[in-house]
Amino acid sequence: MKADKPKYSTFQNMVWSLKCALQYHKPIIAIIAAYILVTVAYQTADLFFAPQILACLEERASLGKLLRTILLFTLIEGVSLGLMRYMHEVQNLRFRVVNRRLHEKVIEKQCTTSYSNMLSSQTVHHRETAENTVNNNRWGPSEIYLMLATLGSTLFSLISAVSLMTYLSLPIALMSLLSAAVILITHQMTEMWYFKRRGDIGKLRGRISYIARAAQSVAAAKDIRIFSLSYWLSKVHLTATDAYKESMGQYKSRQFRDDALGSFMSLLSHLFSYAYIIGLILHGKLSVSQFVLFFNAVHFFTNWIWRFINTLLRMKRHCLDISALREFLEMDEPFHLGEGEPIPQKATYELRLENVFYRYPGAEDDILKSINLTIRAGEKLALVGLNGAGKSTLVKLLSGLIDPTLGRVLLDGRDIRNFNRTKYYELFSAVFQDYSIPDFTIAENISMRLPDETDRGKVEACLRIAGLEEKLSKLPKGIDTPVGRELYEDGTLFSGGECQRLLLARALYKDAPILLLDEPTAALDPLAEHEMYMKYSTMSEGKTSLFISHRLASTRFCDRIVLLDGGIISEQGTHESLIAQGGKYKELFDVQSRYYREGVEF
Repeated sequence: MKADKPKYSTFQNMVWSLKCALQYHKPIIAIIAAYILVTVAYQTADLFFAPQILACLEERASLGKLLRTILLFTLIEGVSLGLMRYMHEVQNLRFRVVNRRLHEKVIEKQCTTSYSNMLSSQTVHHRETAENTVNNNRWGPSEIYLMLATLGSTLFSLISAVSLMTYLSLPIALMSLLSAAVILITHQMTEMWYFKRRGDIGKLRGRISYIARAAQSVAAAKDIRIFSLSYWLSKVHLTATDAYKESMGQYKSRQFRDDALGSFMSLLSHLFSYAYIIGLILHGKLSVSQFVLFFNAVHFFTNWIWRFINTLLRMKRHCLDISALREFLEMDEPFHLGEGEPIPQKATYELRLENVFYRYPGAEDDILKSINLTIRAGEKLALVGLNGAGKSTLVKLLSGLIDPTLGRVLLDGRDIRNFNRTKYYELFSAVFQDYSIPDFTIAENISMRLPDETDRGKVEACLRIAGLEEKLSKLPKGIDTPVGRELYEDGTLFSGGECQRLLLARALYKDAPILLLDEPTAALDPLAEHEMYMKYSTMSEGKTSLFISHRLASTRFCDRIVLLDGGIISEQGTHESLIAQGGKYKELFDVQSRYYREGVEF
């Protein structure tokens, strides 16, 4: 139940929000200042309006003076109120500019931060908080600006009210300040209670959101129906919701208790003040206009102190999320992104793993152990092994998505840690197991660029080579057809095999000097897989290439085969030499070939 202390204080986050305003939309500062001035003018006029009218009547002032007084205060209140409402609408529009710009920063950070950062649960939490903070116009810096305007105007009015009460009666001022102190302390204690539990409450909220997304996911729709998961998902969602409601119920109960105590203290303050004022009237020490002024000051002070405290506490809660937003945007990068040594421009490269160990964050054992492997320039290397042997991890190391726990990854003999990692990624055309095909057009999915940056002729050529020409001919919009139906009603759906052909076309389009393929044909039948690998064999001519496959016969075209077993390289050589050795590779190959000989697909 212990919460991590935020990296930045409330004050620091307020200052940071104002710096964002200066950076992204400077008029915000002027709008806040103007709103404070207009609001203070309205509240001051409201405080003195009735007492001044009564003072005119007590002085038996002329009708002209009375009318001028009424007109003056009416004009001040009317103009101020109109400006307040207008500026409130302006605020809502102007303040959101910063949120939108920061939302762009969050998306950019998500897409560019080092892949290893995304493996941290703390990073995931900060990322979700950051996205929620800037994706909601009633949250984040835009809300901070509104609260700063409210705090500024309320603080000026409170100072005026306290000064007035102190001038007229010190006991009333002291009693009002005592009441305010009790209200502030009790509410602060409740916020500290919430702060200590906000991590657990946030996890429950995240679980509820995740289950809701899973239930709505198109990818999970088949499993939900086939395995009757609706009841299970509903129960898990209900359990998380009940736990969330219980925690928030305790929080709301404490808030209700604080509000009740605050109301009681306000009542005591009012009773004391009214009794004191009535005593002054009975002793002839107070006029009717002064009584009304006293009454207004006490009443307005109570309302303003409630507004000030509630706004201040809301500010502290919002600043916790601002702190998480900042921590995400300022997250340390283990790689050289946008900087580092330039990469030599060549047609092909050598990759080498030198005594490499790797352990995932939080794991007890290394997934890879003392790996020494060289993929020579232009070589076609096949990597085989059972599930969990570390093949995909090795691909991530070679492509620079993660760095070894120990050891080095070398490109032409130079440690890749020294290179500009963003430029290093440009050397690779890769197809991963957990691939991504977003709901954009076919052309955009192949080029991974905007329409005006896409070579349409090249896209069509790559699709033909990948074997999707027939599919494309049936689509009215051709390569402009959207993929998927979450964003577009007329989107097309690809089968698993067609998706893998689409990925082949994407790799062809990039035409990078190094090719990494992690199970690129898992959804294909053996004949289609053989055809696909022949295409990969052709496109990999002259390139440094790494192929991963469970079907050992598919990789016979490679120059060398490496067997990974238990995180170590246990065997390597050509297909023929490995069969001749009679080791683990031959054992796996014999098992697979036996299934095919018996007419059963493995």
